[in-house]
Amino acid sequence: MNEPGLEKDDFSQVSDARQKCVQNSDSLLLESSKRGYDSYMKEKILPIELPIVQTFLSHAYSLAILQNTISYKGWFFTNYMQLYTYYNRKNPLGDYKIDFFSCKGKYPDVPFFEYYKINKEIFVEMKNDIVEFSIQMLDKEYYIESGIDEFYWPNKKSYNQKHYHHDNLIFGYNLTNRVFYYLGYDKNMVFGKYSVDFASYTDSFIYNKDSNLRMIKSYNRELFDADSRYIYHDNLDFDIRKFAQYLSDYINSKNSFISHTGSDFSIFGINVYYDIMEKIILDRNIGKDMRLYRLLWEHKVIMLHRLKYLSDVQIISNKDTLCEEFSKLEREFFIVKNMAIKFLVNNNLDLLQSILKKIDTLARADKELCEKLLLSLS
Repeated sequence: MNEPGLEKDDFSQVSDARQKCVQNSDSLLLESSKRGYDSYMKEKILPIELPIVQTFLSHAYSLAILQNTISYKGWFFTNYMQLYTYYNRKNPLGDYKIDFFSCKGKYPDVPFFEYYKINKEIFVEMKNDIVEFSIQMLDKEYYIESGIDEFYWPNKKSYNQKHYHHDNLIFGYNLTNRVFYYLGYDKNMVFGKYSVDFASYTDSFIYNKDSNLRMIKSYNRELFDADSRYIYHDNLDFDIRKFAQYLSDYINSKNSFISHTGSDFSIFGINVYYDIMEKIILDRNIGKDMRLYRLLWEHKVIMLHRLKYLSDVQIISNKDTLCEEFSKLEREFFIVKNMAIKFLVNNNLDLLQSILKKIDTLARADKELCEKLLLSLS
């Protein structure tokens, strides 16, 4: 029986490709000893951090690579202030989400990377080896965002249950243990650093018609070299004017998009809270979407880190007072997130009403604190 998503004519090609991948991965250790340390290291791990934003992988993987680098903070804290709602026009209620603003649309525009993308068909036609190719890319300092079928990954919730195309960030390998290291969610939906064996990685790529790899290379260090080819890049310092505009837009629920207007029904800033409440009243199943609550909480965590940064670079002087108030707000949103987890389990409508009331109260508190911050910038 053919694998889902594979045409009969393609199956023999895929099987041949998988056999080659497995044979090649079996020989990697032997090749390593023949070619020496410079050809294939026994282990390679690229720098990676658990990101401050984990709700959506489009943010998480980029930030995991950048976090704690020298040019990261000015850009990050200038941005990641505004929120907006996004709808799938074909299914507005069934695919409703909130996200951090990006001037290029619903996916973040990160100014520190070069990207190269390649799909499965190229590997099949070229009879390439996905394991060896991935190792070569990692040796060249490329991170790999691997779009694969998690049906084949033992540590995934979908393992042997359902076919599920999803992205995971490969950041290293170990030839002795025959594994790749990756960043993503495990079977318990806990975001972290894990490993997948070469054979499972091969199957997840080969037996999925939509598989693709996106190689990501950070040129962060080059940005500060005098002879860098990126010398005309955007200003990487904190942009107080730009941030003040985003903060004002957030407070006043204004559309911050420049070249992209979002969906026809997008809501911005503080009004996102009220839009969430309205949508939950229309469809209580939306109230079970943990991403909504987690992202609101992450927004407040970022604000706390931003306040410390603004104090460190001497942009604000009343950090302690603002931090104390925003800390209380962050803790309240953490409580809301935990309340939502309970609602997801027990479906208690009284609990849902309590969540809605709390969001309403916190929306007003958030607006007042952001107004104080905006005043401190002037």
